[in-house]
Amino acid sequence: MNELKFIDSILDYLDIEGKMLFDVGAHFGGFSKPFAEKNWQIHAFEPDPENRVKLEAWAHKFPALMINPNAVADKPATGAKFFKSAESTGISSLSAFTDGHFEGPLVNIVTLKDYCLGHSIEDIDLLKVDTEGHDLFVLKGFPWEKIRPKVIMTEFENKKTIPLGYRYEDMAQYLMAQGYTVFVSEWKPIVRYGIQHDWNRCFMYPGALETEDAWGNFIALRNDFNRNIFWYGMADLLCITNQVPNRREQIFQTKNEQPEKKVDLNFNHNEMVKVLNDKMAEVERILFNLEEHNRKKIGKTMNHCNHKKNNNNVNGLLSHFPEIYKLLPYEILKYFPAGLCLDVGAAAGYSTKRMLSANSECKVMAFEPFEGNLPHLKNVLDGIKGWELVSKAASNFSGKGGFFVSSTVKGTEENWQGLIGYSSIGRLVPLEKIKSYDSDLTSIVDVCCIDEYVTEHVLFMKMDVQGAEFEVLQGAKETIENYGISLIFTEFSGDIRMLELIRDLGYVIFDTKYLFIPLVENVIPESFGMFDYEPLHLSTGKTAIEGFIPSRPQGFSELCDFMKKMQNGLGHFQTDLCCVHSSFLPLFLNVLSVASKEVGCSQSSSSAA
Repeated sequence: MNELKFIDSILDYLDIEGKMLFDVGAHFGGFSKPFAEKNWQIHAFEPDPENRVKLEAWAHKFPALMINPNAVADKPATGAKFFKSAESTGISSLSAFTDGHFEGPLVNIVTLKDYCLGHSIEDIDLLKVDTEGHDLFVLKGFPWEKIRPKVIMTEFENKKTIPLGYRYEDMAQYLMAQGYTVFVSEWKPIVRYGIQHDWNRCFMYPGALETEDAWGNFIALRNDFNRNIFWYGMADLLCITNQVPNRREQIFQTKNEQPEKKVDLNFNHNEMVKVLNDKMAEVERILFNLEEHNRKKIGKTMNHCNHKKNNNNVNGLLSHFPEIYKLLPYEILKYFPAGLCLDVGAAAGYSTKRMLSANSECKVMAFEPFEGNLPHLKNVLDGIKGWELVSKAASNFSGKGGFFVSSTVKGTEENWQGLIGYSSIGRLVPLEKIKSYDSDLTSIVDVCCIDEYVTEHVLFMKMDVQGAEFEVLQGAKETIENYGISLIFTEFSGDIRMLELIRDLGYVIFDTKYLFIPLVENVIPESFGMFDYEPLHLSTGKTAIEGFIPSRPQGFSELCDFMKKMQNGLGHFQTDLCCVHSSFLPLFLNVLSVASKEVGCSQSSSSAA
């Protein structure tokens, strides 16, 4: 569950005037950033200096966001021990609760009572606390006698807190004693820190956790607000998640006319909990109202993709949804909620343009280092809002790198006449070897990791970096583990390391059409299993063949061997991979079912006309 969007939906029902957020344990700022973009006043506390650098990297754009380098607890202190971990940047803490924790720099500790007094804070709308075990101490140092935040979100995990002298129940009861209704967002036990975790259920406290080692967040709503706001927010979240109009009656299972926001309606709480928990897994089906054959199709496809024996397999997406290729990779975005998209290897900007054309509410970060492409990119995207240029190459390191461009568009190539000076085949090369590349267009460029720029969840990432996709993924690992990237669409030319890394990061891998650039004459595509192919004119002046290869091997090793054999004997050979994070797979397949049906209807209408 996306608790940030959930809280944002709850706040939409409240009368927020000052828009004040206290973010205690701000990490890279993933929680604060959406509120900063809405012009909230924010006080962000982050004692880990390395995390703070990434927070400051974007926070300087928002003058209403104040960063405090102190830790927070119930008693002030100077020179307190602080612990870090190589396993995850997200578990820095005032105490060591894993074997991998090590002592970091000493920190100072403040209480929120002293801080609010010193900064003349009189009201807080949202208090978020995530201090890796010390959350109750943060709350005990809060000035409850003067300030009562409207909404509070704070983390619990007995593994961290029992050694500190308190349990899950103690913090819930403390919040209730301050005059709050406490809701529990329970997640399944953590397998390993630093990776995406699995959500379990929600309920209103009091109530026991399903297992002692569960973890999650308390979301506390002040008692003077109607508690049904919580369920309205949950219903809205489910609707938003599926990008359909607000149809609360299908979730609440009532025929009554639903209220506008800020109107109270006393739905039965127990019924609400049952519907929201029991129906969570099938809510996409409810909202999309899929036909029976589509539901069976999705179930069969998921079963196939998730089966253990397919862990090392590339799945044939188009064999399940052949119509969908017309919507990949960009047009499919219109079926999902807006979010951040990454265009890695943006070239002339056409990919960024298509992302924003499909979903104008998305934001796109476009990475493109080649100076010859930048004028074309800016021209293509002129007048279009929602994009940001990072004129650097993405890789697994930061600094300088060599950039080799073997050729650029001269203006005589078919379909490329208006892009003189453009190249789609530039690639990073080791800086120390740059002199060995014979080209006037070889240059030195700035290089960065995706992790340096991303501080929020990513809906979609496209990669086209001429064989360096593995290194880009290495430089995006922290983003995937801390924030998540739902969909990755990338070129693939047979590097098995890339398949293994994508799999290990929790993705199901689908292949699509294959692109073949022949180096010898009279190659018959059917001879290596390619069908439904068509010519494709490239910016290099060459003509490629693009089509389906239903008989290609599916195993990682076998597919890579097949591609290398093709490349060694006949020419360049590649495909595009559509990689879907396992947590996103049910919604993705649901959307494909709806979208492929619409594409099919559209094709039928066109044929009839």
